[in-house]
Amino acid sequence: MSVEQVYDLMGRAGELPYGQARTIMVEEALRLAEADADERLAYRVRHSLRQEYEQSGERAKAFATFARCLSDYDRNPELGEEYLLFWGFKGTVTGLTRFPEIPLDRTLAVLDDMERRYRLAGEGLQPVYMCRTVVTRHVHGAEAADEWYTRWHAAPRTHLSDCVGCDPSHKVVYLAARGRDEDAIAPRRAAAAR
Repeated sequence: MSVEQVYDLMGRAGELPYGQARTIMVEEALRLAEADADERLAYRVRHSLRQEYEQSGERAKAFATFARCLSDYDRNPELGEEYLLFWGFKGTVTGLTRFPEIPLDRTLAVLDDMERRYRLAGEGLQPVYMCRTVVTRHVHGAEAADEWYTRWHAAPRTHLSDCVGCDPSHKVVYLAARGRDEDAIAPRRAAAAR
C-alpha cells in the first residue's frame, strides 16, 4: 500500500456525487491507510468518511466514526487538524436529534463536550450556540430556544461557522418555526433594496 493509493482513491471519490459508490471508495481508502498503520492519514480519511456518511444518509455510521476520531485525537493530539474535530461536532450534535433511541443526556453530553473543547481552544462559540438552538428547539420547542438563538445570532461568525449560505438558512428555519416571518425575510428585503 502506498499513500499515493489512498490519495488516488480519495481523489476519485471526490469526483463522484455523494452516495454508495463514493462512500465505498472512502471506506477502502481508510482500510488501506489503517493496513499501512499510517495513523495520521487514517485519522484524516476517517474524518472524510464521517462526512460521507452524513451526506449520504448514513448518520448512524457517522456517529461511530466521529467517536473514533474523538478517541484517536484524545489519545494522540499530535494527529493535528483539530479543525476537523471541531467541525465534526456540528454534524454530530445536530444529527443526534434525528435518533430518538439515543438518550437525550448523551446528546447533551456531546454538546457540552463540544463547548468545552471550543472554549479550551479559544474558538468562538457561534457554532456551539447554533447547536444549542437546534437541540433546545428539538426537545422543548422553538420558543424555548429563543435565548440560544439570540446568542447564536449575536455571536460573530468564525472559521467554524456554517457557510454564509447555510447559516442564514438555518436562522430562517428557526424564525419561521417561531412565526417570525417578517424577521425571516427582512435580510432578503434589505439586500434587494441595495
